[in-house]
Amino acid sequence: MNRQSNGDNRHRHDTDPKKNIFHTPSFQKGLPRECNAIDFLSKFRCALRKPHFSDIMGSLFGLSKPMKNTPRDFFLHFGAFAALYAAATALGTLLFLIIGYAFPDPLYSNYYSYGGYDPYSAPMRFAIASLIILVPLFLWLMRVIQREARITPERYTFAIRKWLTYITLFVAGATIVGDLITLLYSFLGGELATPFVLKVLVLFAITGVIFWYFLLDIRGYWQNRASASKMVGIVTVGAVLVAIIGSFFIMGSPMIQREIRFDQQEIQDLSMIQNQVVNYWQQNGTLPATLSELESDITYFHVPQAPEGREPYEYRKTGDTSFALCATFAQNSDGTYAEPYAPSYGVGNNTSWEHTAGRTCFDRTIDPSLIQPLDGKPVPFD
Repeated sequence: MNRQSNGDNRHRHDTDPKKNIFHTPSFQKGLPRECNAIDFLSKFRCALRKPHFSDIMGSLFGLSKPMKNTPRDFFLHFGAFAALYAAATALGTLLFLIIGYAFPDPLYSNYYSYGGYDPYSAPMRFAIASLIILVPLFLWLMRVIQREARITPERYTFAIRKWLTYITLFVAGATIVGDLITLLYSFLGGELATPFVLKVLVLFAITGVIFWYFLLDIRGYWQNRASASKMVGIVTVGAVLVAIIGSFFIMGSPMIQREIRFDQQEIQDLSMIQNQVVNYWQQNGTLPATLSELESDITYFHVPQAPEGREPYEYRKTGDTSFALCATFAQNSDGTYAEPYAPSYGVGNNTSWEHTAGRTCFDRTIDPSLIQPLDGKPVPFD
């Protein structure tokens, strides 16, 4: 009877959460989920197969040695902070472009649109692509780092973590100072007040959040506040999504972007044809009757073809020194990409390539005051 009672007591002693090391909160926190719902011996065997088990047991019995940085720790931290810097730069670029589009400044718009360059769509595409890849990558890497640090608090003291955190704080502060100087310089140079104020607010918002988060991190604030840290990540993703959605209202969907790029290609083709027509007139003293007369095995020029699915380019001779070029466009040019890369010559000031959606013709007249035929017979001009 006493022997059975002693056995029962030993059994109760083994399963008493207060006396059994495998039921302590510290050990339970370190175990994966599949180890929590099984018996004592299986729990021990399960834990032996898991990483960080020796760290957890060492912490419980006071036998842990100072942890050293491993190559895995280095690349986790370096990758996370590199993704952070790149994502913050992309977000700032995207928001600055949105502000520039919402509050256009003629002082800069004419300069950036020269040569068919669209100052919004191309940089926006790159910024959006960067954010879509880098923000989830950063959040995932930080989640891995924070999860492992909560299991093994010694990881909060890693040198690589401290160095990169302090570097981030320094970079955030230096960025605020440097960008404020740049923005103030632009403002003193005549930039509009409203875009200036909005860009300053964007700058402070991005760098301020980074500075605030990692300042608290280095003080250990997030160590026991996993839910608060997760909420910061959710808010960050929400802000990035709002910026990305807003940019689509400016540059359009990927399908619209494809149509715009075809329109740009047509502008380049028509500009090339125009210069060849002027060159033909200069060589022969007369305009070609059809585009096929421009074909030459000597100059290797071949008349470009319209993009697939669009009507062929059209050329009409409308006078001795005048002609028209026609093409079909999918979108309105809106002045953002209606300039060719190669400059036009010989047609005076009538070089606009502005167009609407649909079939558009461009009338051109050769100006004899600018160029003359090479046959020595001058063409009179007013």
